[in-house]
Amino acid sequence: GMSRDLYAGEPVFAEALDACADLLAEPLGLDLRTVLFPDAPAEDGLTHTTLAQPALFATEYAMATLLRSWGVEPDVMVGHSIGEFTAAVLSGVLSLKDAAHLVALRGRLMQDRPTGAMVSIAAAAADIEPLLPDGVSIAAINAPMLCVASGPHEAVAELGGTLAAKEITVRPLHTSHAFH
Repeated sequence: GMSRDLYAGEPVFAEALDACADLLAEPLGLDLRTVLFPDAPAEDGLTHTTLAQPALFATEYAMATLLRSWGVEPDVMVGHSIGEFTAAVLSGVLSLKDAAHLVALRGRLMQDRPTGAMVSIAAAAADIEPLLPDGVSIAAINAPMLCVASGPHEAVAELGGTLAAKEITVRPLHTSHAFH
């Protein structure tokens, strides 16, 4: 039910999300709203990168559109991962249609790659890098003491065990693939 309440209660948000869902319907082969707002609890389609990335993009775009309608205007824009596409649309670098199609393509191409795992780690990337098993890399540095590692399932699980033994907080990210 990601953003269900905003969709139901904020017409500007709903209109922006609808615009994205309409543009994504053909490349995804489904109505994104059925994934975001399922009628009944079901397997979480948002764990599959082919749907998660377009869902994040549509939600980010709708949220930014809502904030703008409230008079919140950024001085500069920067994005992280899918947020780069959102920032590009909002700053006029990409059209909404082009970004939606690129995000759908990106998700599909990543979905076609071998599966993997990602973990969020409450530690500095520089402290984690020497502990990384083969095949695992730092995928993102989100803050000075927060990074993400990604790689094959078994190797990421090995890293999790190593870090747990050192009492470093590790949180699995629920995604079908290791990306970034």
